[in-house]
Parts: sequence; structure tokens; C-alpha cells
Amino acid sequence: MPEEEDKELINQISNTINITVTEIESIIKTITELFPIGFNIQNITDVVIELMKIIGKINKLNGHDKKYLVTKLLIHIVNITDSGKYDEILDAVLLGVIPMFIDTLINVEKGKIVFNKKTHQTIKNCFTCCK
Repeated sequence: MPEEEDKELINQISNTINITVTEIESIIKTITELFPIGFNIQNITDVVIELMKIIGKINKLNGHDKKYLVTKLLIHIVNITDSGKYDEILDAVLLGVIPMFIDTLINVEKGKIVFNKKTHQTIKNCFTCCK
């Protein structure tokens, strides 16, 4: 994707939510440095988690705006990444899965999805004094 389209996307995001162009460029730079070989089907989970961690630290954004930013940047990454022979098929799958994956991670973090109820209950019992 040409650099002009990158700037257009960054400006669109900045005009939609309370974040500066510089902050968005910094996030993109950080993700690029963390994943120098690029984005692929093998590291999608890692990219999503790292992006959510980075954006999660931006206190001035509410949850909806954070999800919007993560989703927009991930969709942009998927669109500019060439997955080879099956690029169109993989892009369609990833673009459909990304929003649901983000929602699932958010629900896990909020405790709405618990994988091991026994461990979860033990931890809750240990910290009942902290409520």
C-alpha cells in the first residue's frame, strides 16, 4: 500500500478518535520493530496481543475507541501483507476473525471467559480481602 494511503488511514483514525497522528505513527513503528519479518498467519495472535497491550496503555481512550484503533490497524496490516498464493482467501478469513478474536481476548481479560474454573476460583478466594 502506498505511503499516501497510510497517511490517509492515520488521519481518518485521528479524526475519528482522540489520538494524534504522532501517537498512531508511534504505535505502528513499535509493532513494526516487534515484528520485523512482518505479519503472517503464524504470528497473528502475537500481533493482536501486542497491539492490544500497547493500545491498552493509552488512558485517554475508552474501551470502544481502543477496540476501534486495534481493529483499524490490524485490518490495515492484513490488507498490506501478501500471504502468497492464498492471499485473498486468508485475508477474508482474517478480516472476519479479527473483531471476534479481539472481543474474546477482552472477555477473557474481564473474567467473562474462564478456561479453568477451579484455578480461577482458587485465585478469587485468595484475594477476597482485596475487593
